[in-house]
Amino acid sequence: MIDYEQLEDDLCTRLASDIYAVSPLPDNEAEFTKNFTKPRVYICCVGSVFGEPETNYLTVQNEKINFEAIIRSKTRRGASGIFSIIKFIAEKLQGFELFKGSDRITLDKHGYIEGVQNDWNYVLSFSIDTKCVAKQDDPTIENPQEGVYLLKDPEFTE
Repeated sequence: MIDYEQLEDDLCTRLASDIYAVSPLPDNEAEFTKNFTKPRVYICCVGSVFGEPETNYLTVQNEKINFEAIIRSKTRRGASGIFSIIKFIAEKLQGFELFKGSDRITLDKHGYIEGVQNDWNYVLSFSIDTKCVAKQDDPTIENPQEGVYLLKDPEFTE
């Protein structure tokens, strides 16, 4: 199974910038809503969509992992404004291979969430496609810990 927390941390590392502070989405609302001066970017894995299993013997499915970058800024325009930050994030993410075996990141959409008293909140949605392979304790499967599954056929062993 994929470590979604690690993916969020890896994305935060990739998106580090002097223009804004970046971190995984906080666990509590108080942390999210506290006052800020420097723009904030929060990364959140919002879920996955799984495809139909590809085989009956071993569960292999496509998995589309969806993320959001929630952007908070006091300004919408300018070097530290929402639109500049969205552009910067999009350029850092689009086409990036998050981990070996995943497709490259694709951008899905961005849009306005809310703006209250010069506190602007936008979101940029993006995703990756990968394979989800069920771990099996089965002696006919080679290298299950590596995520590489080659079925051994007892009739053709050397």
